[in-house]
Amino acid sequence: MYGAVRLGLGTPGEPGPGFLPFLAGLVVFLLSGVVMLQSTLKKGRTGSSGVASLWKGVRLRRLFALGFLLLAYVLVLERLGFVLTSFIILFVIFRFIEGLSWAMTIVFTLVASVGTYALLDRLLNATLPQGFLGF
Repeated sequence: MYGAVRLGLGTPGEPGPGFLPFLAGLVVFLLSGVVMLQSTLKKGRTGSSGVASLWKGVRLRRLFALGFLLLAYVLVLERLGFVLTSFIILFVIFRFIEGLSWAMTIVFTLVASVGTYALLDRLLNATLPQGFLGF
């Protein structure tokens, strides 16, 4: 959404290049809020409400960790480039937040970051930040 605003939203009569990406980001943001509310209001296995268990321990830490990682992603994306930033952030998420094995972490991270780059850059001709590595 931030990048879409930088592109320019335009007017309702003449939408700018950032209008549809902003709208898509807004929809994803709102839907993720709905999913988060649903998961926190659902009763847990222990019988306590999801909200109470969210504020206890692991779930709240994971939520803040993911929020911090997404903020870091936005802040370093231009400098490091899409592929390297995506690789680092996904690696941290898969290994340290989700707890996958080292082998699975490396495989999933490579497939996700390189696959997304191939889809967006090569097939859809989207302009992605190249960073100092040049890809």
